[in-house]
Amino acid sequence: MPSRTSLLNTEISKLILRSSGWVSIIYFLVLLFAIPFEILMSTTNERLMFEPANVFQYNLELQYILLIAVPVLLPLFLFHFMQSKQSSDLIHSLPVNRQKLFHQYTLSGWFMINIPVVIIAVIVFVQRSVLDLQSILVIDSIFYWLGMTILFNTIIYISTVFIGMVTGISIVQGILSYVFLLLPVGLFILGAFNLKFFMFGFPDSYHLNGKILYLSPLTMLEGIQKISNELPLWIYAGISVLLYFLSLVLYKKRKPESVSQAVIFPILKPILKLGMTVCCALLAAAYFGDYRVVSEGWLFFGYLFGSFFGYVLAEILLHKTWRVFGHLKGYYLYYGGILIVIIAIFQFDLTNYENRIPEIEDIQRVHLSDGPYLYLNPEQSGYSKDTFYLNENTNIQLVHDLHKQILFNKESKRALGEPYETAFFVYELKNGKKLVREYEINKEDYLAYYKPIHESKEYKEVTYPVFNLTMDEINMITIESMGYKNDRAVISEKADIKEFLSIIKEDILASTYEEMYSSKSFQSHISFSLNNSKEYYGYADLPALDTYQRLENWLGEKELLDNAFISEEDIDYAVVLEKEDLEINPDGYSNHEVFTNMNNHPNAKTFKTKGQIKELMDITEDAYLPDSKKTYVVAYKFKNQQDPYLGTFDKSNTPAFVTEQFK
Repeated sequence: MPSRTSLLNTEISKLILRSSGWVSIIYFLVLLFAIPFEILMSTTNERLMFEPANVFQYNLELQYILLIAVPVLLPLFLFHFMQSKQSSDLIHSLPVNRQKLFHQYTLSGWFMINIPVVIIAVIVFVQRSVLDLQSILVIDSIFYWLGMTILFNTIIYISTVFIGMVTGISIVQGILSYVFLLLPVGLFILGAFNLKFFMFGFPDSYHLNGKILYLSPLTMLEGIQKISNELPLWIYAGISVLLYFLSLVLYKKRKPESVSQAVIFPILKPILKLGMTVCCALLAAAYFGDYRVVSEGWLFFGYLFGSFFGYVLAEILLHKTWRVFGHLKGYYLYYGGILIVIIAIFQFDLTNYENRIPEIEDIQRVHLSDGPYLYLNPEQSGYSKDTFYLNENTNIQLVHDLHKQILFNKESKRALGEPYETAFFVYELKNGKKLVREYEINKEDYLAYYKPIHESKEYKEVTYPVFNLTMDEINMITIESMGYKNDRAVISEKADIKEFLSIIKEDILASTYEEMYSSKSFQSHISFSLNNSKEYYGYADLPALDTYQRLENWLGEKELLDNAFISEEDIDYAVVLEKEDLEINPDGYSNHEVFTNMNNHPNAKTFKTKGQIKELMDITEDAYLPDSKKTYVVAYKFKNQQDPYLGTFDKSNTPAFVTEQFK
């Protein structure tokens, strides 16, 4: 009897190799061309243009596709016998108990998907020695690639095996496997999008910019080249072990005749209906929710339409026919009712989420910005965590008052197409808790709060990275115009750098809110060349405003002013035309084309005297012409430049000499 059992297991192994071994072979061949062959070609043809940090950087996109596709594809063929009655009866009639059968099939599939990875790693190790690539292919990076590839192959593979135990249709197994893997992140995204419709101030972008990538192994692949947080990896490894044994339990309970059914176990059918109903409702509401500025009805239509569509789709999947309209009673009595209750909870703010603002005496410090990105990723802008907070009592009070005023105006509906900006609040409380809110507002309505906050010394010091720089960190400072002048001012002497830092900080502290956020043209750009290891190049750069008088005077003393800024001496002439007389393609335009049309227009006026050009430069603002509400368009022809500069200015600022010409 033991020999017979051994022979039977060998025969099953042959059957497994015949049914799905080809997937492993193709996987190996593609990996062979994607990594070892690419390394060989890059070396022998001297095409190595960069030094990869790890093996994932060789044909990265192709490796992504393989990691997503192969661990799902192989189980479809491996367990295809369960989807056919004839094959299922044959396999389950063999004198092998189900537990051994499951272990042999599942572990064989795991080896088939990971042995090619191990072989490729060995080949790369050999290449590293033979081709003398020790400086490029570090041993740790090869082991990292090997470990990550095996881990993600395992997670996705076991998940697909698990789904295969609850369905009797191969194509449904494939689809549901991806749904299962993406379900946490999908529900999180849809939930965040929908909560902002009912909870005024819900910071959806804050949550979506957080650790959302860790909610699914498929989304984690985006950062697979460098995963520093090991905790999610251990969690997914544990989930894989759990799913393995759950799959075994389901397989032992699965009836052999349960083939060609979308869902094998009756207890899972209402879960499928609920899941598809909720997901489709959230998806439709996220789409139609953008039209709620026109009418709230669009949002509720999205929920009703999406939930109904999802429920019908689930019924069609379960009954394998489109004639399911006689089974809709459950939707009206159960799922529709649940949806209405959930909507009511948030619509009437039964949790008092919207009006919850901490008391002043409970606030340790606050953060106010135009969005959560810089708050969540301060290292990409040269900030430390502390510099994103305001600690002074005056600023805390102003931020608190601004927040209360936004809530007071919450019933004011934003018109469709009306421009808006984001107000992002973070309160860090004395009890260690945190309150985060995000609003879409028109800043012009709240300048009484924004102006004193942004003009405060504390705010400027924490939002201008130049205040964090020291003289010893800087190799060189460059000031150059916006590209219409082939010149720049360079400051490299340590004494000059020290003076420059002192002067620019004084100018920044003296600038007003209007100057800080001016859209005036002809501003130069200040960039810092640093000698430290800042990851984000240019993080401390800033515009050189024409209101920085101390800087302008200092540059004049150093005879660098003409190099740093554009002046009227750099311009041959300016052409002015009323915007309504100018035909501009709203989908895009070239400056040269607009300039040619202006020159040929009978109503256009040309100004050549340096005094007139200087006055026009002082009032010109940057603008995308199709969106501009200004009265006039002005084009400047620079010396020794083919392309002109285009800007706009308003009738209220028009110089007298222009008004006279357009009478």
